[in-house]
Amino acid sequence: MKRSLVAGLGLAVIGGGLLALVLGPRIAPKPRPQPTTTAAARAAAEAPITAGRYAESGPGYAITASYPTTTPLAGSANDAALEAMQGWVIGQVSAFKARPGGPAGTLVIGYDSSSSPAALSYVFTAQETGRTTDTITSAWRFSLPGAGASAHP
Repeated sequence: MKRSLVAGLGLAVIGGGLLALVLGPRIAPKPRPQPTTTAAARAAAEAPITAGRYAESGPGYAITASYPTTTPLAGSANDAALEAMQGWVIGQVSAFKARPGGPAGTLVIGYDSSSSPAALSYVFTAQETGRTTDTITSAWRFSLPGAGASAHP
């Protein structure tokens, strides 16, 4: 009995090995190709982002905002990205100040940025407290040179 058990286990191991050899290539996960990026895209992703600040206060209200003043994008792409993001900040400040009865409470606008070899991402949050409590979020994604698509607000 001991001998037949050992023989049976040996055949199972050999059979399992043969099965793995035959089916392995069919069921093994295929490696994903890694995205390739240009040297310009890598350099842009690693470039520093400088933040600007805006502050205003008056009777019963205060506004603080931070926004990027540069991006790793080049030339007109940098200008267009900054115009879009800073325009959003200006729009939030203007809407807060245009409330019926005038601005009241606080408006705080901030952003986070991240980058990869293919894109830059900016996520803005505007938090208002006072007459109402509200949070608005907006995000932008900009493709880097040599990486493909365009801005996605």
